[in-house]
Amino acid sequence: MANLKDFEDLISKIVNKEIKEYMKESMTCYYAGAYRGSIILSYISLFDDLLLKLDAVSDVNKKAKTLLAEINKRKQSQDVYENYLLEQLASIGLISGLDKDTIELIKDRRSKSAHPSGHSPSAEEARYIFSEVIEKFLSKPLLSTNSLVDRILSRLGNTNFFTSTYITDTKNVTEHEIKEIHKISYPYMLSKLLLEFKESEGERKKNASFLLDGMAALDWGDLNQELVNRVISNVIDDQKYNEKSLSMLSANIKLRSLLCAVDQERFKSLLSLRIKSMEFNEVSTSLSHPVIVMKKLSEDSAVAEFLDIFIEFLKKVPYRNGTIRIVSSNKDLLLNSYLKEINSDAGSTQFDTARMFIERFGDIEEEFTKLVEDEEAFKLLCNIVLASRNGTWAAEAVTDKKFEKYPNLKAKSLRFIDAEKVKANEIVKDTVGGSISLDELCVRFL
Repeated sequence: MANLKDFEDLISKIVNKEIKEYMKESMTCYYAGAYRGSIILSYISLFDDLLLKLDAVSDVNKKAKTLLAEINKRKQSQDVYENYLLEQLASIGLISGLDKDTIELIKDRRSKSAHPSGHSPSAEEARYIFSEVIEKFLSKPLLSTNSLVDRILSRLGNTNFFTSTYITDTKNVTEHEIKEIHKISYPYMLSKLLLEFKESEGERKKNASFLLDGMAALDWGDLNQELVNRVISNVIDDQKYNEKSLSMLSANIKLRSLLCAVDQERFKSLLSLRIKSMEFNEVSTSLSHPVIVMKKLSEDSAVAEFLDIFIEFLKKVPYRNGTIRIVSSNKDLLLNSYLKEINSDAGSTQFDTARMFIERFGDIEEEFTKLVEDEEAFKLLCNIVLASRNGTWAAEAVTDKKFEKYPNLKAKSLRFIDAEKVKANEIVKDTVGGSISLDELCVRFL
């Protein structure tokens, strides 16, 4: 129930400007001790608001359109219409049975206040009606926002519903579509969208999926917990649909903090399994792809919390600039593990592994040399020399041409040799072995 200091806050929630003025008059009456007037004005505001909102949904609801025509007819004839309006609004689902009972109570208090009945309205009664009218009705953008949800759902099959596959565009379209929906209808909409995503095909399935991602991307406080409770937690353990949980968490990685402890572990397990199943050349444009999810986790300062999974990720996809950027932002936690993986591949005695390194390293050479110090660059160069001397023809092709293929790596290595010759000589012995000296390595390969 509203206190005096709450009246202004309550009025600020009213959607319609004209109705807001009525309620300001009701507040003025209350402050003046005219509680009867305050109740009557609150009542008038309520029914004017009901009619305005009935008009707003009449273009998408045939029953609402028919009801509006009948009410306007009764008003022109100066017939009493309130009871009929309430019954019909409830019968066609534009207000709930509970809302109908609330309005009946307000109507009863108004009738006792407006007619000679011996009833003297109290301040408490006026405050109650004032707050109920606003909280339950005037603050809502529509009578029943489920009708607006149904309108959106009816259009899911439209081929141009979403204008692109980019999450920023998806977010913008979603905001445009749902901005008028009241938060009380979020559960209804989410349950319907999840059902469409699971059971529909083609455009309906795709658009339902995009809407769920877009709603996650909006990062609306009233919506976030509903997304977790009604969608993510319902699919994260379902092998058939759990990628939807990854895409929604990727769209808004902050949602992970709303997961319960069990679902937190399910998220980690799912992500780990998805990383293990990745192919090295797998396209990573979808929101649910581990590359995208790991990038979002890194941006959310979650590397320490997911450290084992990040190290697993580095081993799986070390030859992506996105991976290097993650490492660069978390050097203390990830750099050593990353360098160990890269050097192991570069100097591997397994022909296919060493060849794969040579084929892929060119994609990341520039970013890699920005990431590491000169000493680490030289260590990697020595591992390539090691692979070459072990007979890996792809590495031989690089060393025979004196590392022309990797100019940044070569430049950093030469700089390190000039500055730290003794240390460089030790690295050659430790990495390549005693069969070649630093001077010989420089002459033959640099």
